[in-house]
Amino acid sequence: MTDAISYFSAKLAHETDASDVYAAQKDGEAFVLIDVRSDAAWKQGRIAGAIHLRRQEIAERAAGELDPAVPVVVYCW
Repeated sequence: MTDAISYFSAKLAHETDASDVYAAQKDGEAFVLIDVRSDAAWKQGRIAGAIHLRRQEIAERAAGELDPAVPVVVYCW
């Protein structure tokens, strides 16, 4: 049982869900929300405040566009 508690506690420390993100936005928490979906999906709609950084572009663009001091939340389908 202790192993399971340790495992899930560590996992939850680095993961979030849509409800947590929405609450953080409402509370004004500082973080960058990144939509890594395709251009077509981005054009269909997105979460308010998200930036579009396609999955294939992360290695190329992230260092120049993201502040390492600000937490990042990435979402896709």
